[in-house]
Amino acid sequence: KAEGNVAGLSSVPVATDYKPRNGDVKTFYTFESVLGKGSFGAVYKANRKSDGKKVAIKHLPKNEYVTSVEV
Repeated sequence: KAEGNVAGLSSVPVATDYKPRNGDVKTFYTFESVLGKGSFGAVYKANRKSDGKKVAIKHLPKNEYVTSVEV
């Protein structure tokens, strides 16, 4: 697994097994709480339903961006 270190936070695992899926994200994940909010969106603590793995999901409002280049 790759690991990352952001702004002095401890290293955390980075998902290397992510595969984009069509459909509502709530179909695949159970959301627990908001970890943080900022100008680009919010980050949520969640569990992947298929295997119970704990994950963090960043939500970016679609209407805020015109193209994927801006994201």
